[in-house]
Amino acid sequence: IQGLHNLSNKARPGISSTPKLRESCALSTVSAGDRSSLQRRWLWAAGLLLSVGLLWRLGRYLLDFPIWGDEAMVALNLPDRDFAGLLGQLDHCQVAPPLWLWCEKIALDHLGPSTLSLRLAPLMAGCAGLVAHAWLAWNLFPGRAGAMAIGLLAVAIWPVSMSTLIKPYSFDLLAAILLLVPAS
Repeated sequence: IQGLHNLSNKARPGISSTPKLRESCALSTVSAGDRSSLQRRWLWAAGLLLSVGLLWRLGRYLLDFPIWGDEAMVALNLPDRDFAGLLGQLDHCQVAPPLWLWCEKIALDHLGPSTLSLRLAPLMAGCAGLVAHAWLAWNLFPGRAGAMAIGLLAVAIWPVSMSTLIKPYSFDLLAAILLLVPAS
């Protein structure tokens, strides 16, 4: 080990260890104050991307697109069944988690039979999933990597659109992210 230490201290051909080179290397490093300022800028960017993602989900929800076939097949199971009936096999070859079906049943019973009421629970799960993802991403990768991770989920088309459909996929995303939170 002593021999390796001596080798690393010897001058290597083509590499200068002059004071001028060391000074230029020191100038290229970021000072603690600049690093803090850069970190604040990335935090601001992450917050902006998170806001864009939340607003995009809300805007798409408020556009109130018509129900399409697969959503209708799930929704047709809700009016004529009670909570216990939603535990059994669904009609129209549909499969969905019971807790999600119960959320949809509660929305249907208390908010009425509208597309906005049936899409409210997926919207809330999609927004909660995005916020949980932002918290997790920033805690694991503060700075540029965290902001980029937040931005990717904020504007990705499938998570945004699934947050505004009568389908359980935004709940799947939320559950997956919440399972990762204890790991951070």
